[in-house]
Amino acid sequence: METLHDSTSAGAAPSKEANEGARKVVSSLLLVRKHLSLYPEGHTIPEKALVGFHELLAAHLKKHGELKIDVERDRLLFQGEVVHSGDGEEGALPFILFRDGIRWIGFADGIEVQELRELLRIVIRYGILSDEAEGDIVTSLWEAGFPHVKYEVSDFAWEDSDDLQGGPAASESTGRRIPKESRPADRPTLNAPPIDEAELAFTPEDEVAARELNRLEQERPHGVYLDSLFDSLIYYREKANYELILGVLAEEVKGSFSVMDFEGVLKILSRLKLVGDACRTDSMPAGAQLVDEFFSSLSTPQFLGPLQEVWSRVDPARIKYVRQILSFLQPEAIVTLCHMLAQEQPPEVHQMLVQTVVTLASRDFGPLEALLKSPDEKLVQSLVQVMAGLEGEQPVKILLTMVRHPSERVRQEALRGIFQKHPDRIKEVLGLIDDPDESIRRVILKHISLSRDRNAERFLLNYLELNKASQRDDEHIIACFTALGQCGSSRSLPFLRKTLYQWAWMPLFWKRAYRLGAAAALSRLGTSEAQQVLNRAARSLSPFLRAIARRSGN
Repeated sequence: METLHDSTSAGAAPSKEANEGARKVVSSLLLVRKHLSLYPEGHTIPEKALVGFHELLAAHLKKHGELKIDVERDRLLFQGEVVHSGDGEEGALPFILFRDGIRWIGFADGIEVQELRELLRIVIRYGILSDEAEGDIVTSLWEAGFPHVKYEVSDFAWEDSDDLQGGPAASESTGRRIPKESRPADRPTLNAPPIDEAELAFTPEDEVAARELNRLEQERPHGVYLDSLFDSLIYYREKANYELILGVLAEEVKGSFSVMDFEGVLKILSRLKLVGDACRTDSMPAGAQLVDEFFSSLSTPQFLGPLQEVWSRVDPARIKYVRQILSFLQPEAIVTLCHMLAQEQPPEVHQMLVQTVVTLASRDFGPLEALLKSPDEKLVQSLVQVMAGLEGEQPVKILLTMVRHPSERVRQEALRGIFQKHPDRIKEVLGLIDDPDESIRRVILKHISLSRDRNAERFLLNYLELNKASQRDDEHIIACFTALGQCGSSRSLPFLRKTLYQWAWMPLFWKRAYRLGAAAALSRLGTSEAQQVLNRAARSLSPFLRAIARRSGN
């Protein structure tokens, strides 16, 4: 008679590697049982889990030989060591097996996926029976006749040898054998009464009950099923278990994204973050690394790409969930998010993306810096907007470099970023007041006008005194004087007085623009001294000066 070898009873020293392998096999078995019980027949998630369990079990059997798991009411053991423990309550695997008299169950090399699938179906089918319902699993196991599954039932065992195809055999512990002639060879033929087809009719009540069952089936995976997955991550901290469950969670996240269930995605990510933190606290680096890899994969275009397709359909109430989801991303997501920024987005989405990229780039500036070399003008323009929100010297240096970019739009964005976020660096871009692009000159003068900055005042005085402004048209000259009046102080008064009255030093074709500009600057200085100069011009014998004074508001 063929039996499983129990190395503990034979006195062999337990193998630490074999014990650890057995623990992983049992953890995977429990997980697959949950998958099969929660998902409908043929669903890809339990099928994937079942295949993973079979591969793990087959590898263990190849390396260590037949696997025998002892069963007690509230725990499972391998070679005397506990590989799983529970509360001994109905529904727990140890309780189900122990209740029906199974004292150990074993697996032999060569076992197939279908064999495991049928075995788990039997366990699930009888998992909710009461304590009085004995023998149901045993009967089903005997009828199935699994060639690679062995077990012992109380004081007799069921084996898989050719001699035992008909039923029970000798117990490994007692050696008692049921005579062969007394074993049931075939099932007896039942003389059942004919079936009344009217009793099989599907009533309206049956239809209501079926719809309710279908509703419960649809609702259950997102609650009970996810709870079971995270319970398994907490209690079975094995690498194989983590790889399997994280793969399932990845599919859940993708599915939730496709139907815009952002709240569901957020719940998964929040709980998974806690699991990763627990792994780090409890010194489980393998688990923490796998969780980190999960979040890195979340930052790839494969995950984030579908978001671009649904922005326009996301209502404001759910945007808050998307914002929280993006907070879980890694810096690898910068590339994808920046390409999204370069496309048309609703204002609230655009702002959210900018804030997210700023946060990620503050952790790793590399991906953002690499993108700045892109020939895509719109992309670079969006990157400069992000750059303005970053702290530190490196982003400022890049902005100062980008003000020389060939693209007018990029230069404008870089200037706005410097003026808004780094006004102390304004003197480093004042030279752009002579930029060939008129729009750049206007941006420079506009921001100079809004500041009372000594450096800007000194720059404009030097620029005008040396007649550099004369290289442009009259409008530019007057704009420079106007900016000087708005940002200047009493230090500018001598030059403005000289320009307005003592015009002999200027070539004739500059006189009008310079004198108009000086009057505009004096009117904007807002000092009593400047007003006195304008009042004098208004009383001048020169019609031209009087006209200039009137034009400036005097």
